[in-house]
Amino acid sequence: MDEEVEKELSNLVKILIETVPSLNSVRLFGSYLNGKWNPKTSDIDILVCINDEHYSVYKDRTKDWDDITGYFSIIGSEQRRNLRENIENKLNGKHKDRFSLAILSKKDVRDLMFCNEGRGNLGLYQRTLIFYLFVPLIDREKHTILVSY
Repeated sequence: MDEEVEKELSNLVKILIETVPSLNSVRLFGSYLNGKWNPKTSDIDILVCINDEHYSVYKDRTKDWDDITGYFSIIGSEQRRNLRENIENKLNGKHKDRFSLAILSKKDVRDLMFCNEGRGNLGLYQRTLIFYLFVPLIDREKHTILVSY
């Protein structure tokens, strides 16, 4: 794991605690977790689990026809767009544009927990927990990150 990335992840968790209503947990998944992360080309996949179904990926979303692709595109809800924008506006650091946030409600996580889009599962059965219910976890051997307040 990259020390600089770990510092930025710690900062991200602080931002999520301040910004995300009903934050449940934050987990790593994908290439950064499984050791295949390329500092020049890879993103850093992060699952942000929220207890509030108001932020579900399925709530208030709309479809929009895309004339170029010939497919419908899904447009997320305004509350999800605003939350993501608030988080992204507070990020800083060299890797801030590399964070790929999967913001999901607990029900979304249950619905998607076995999906694998090529980045590995969502880390639910691995030791990938960074943060859980305002309790910082410290265990580098288990891929968790120190969060200091």
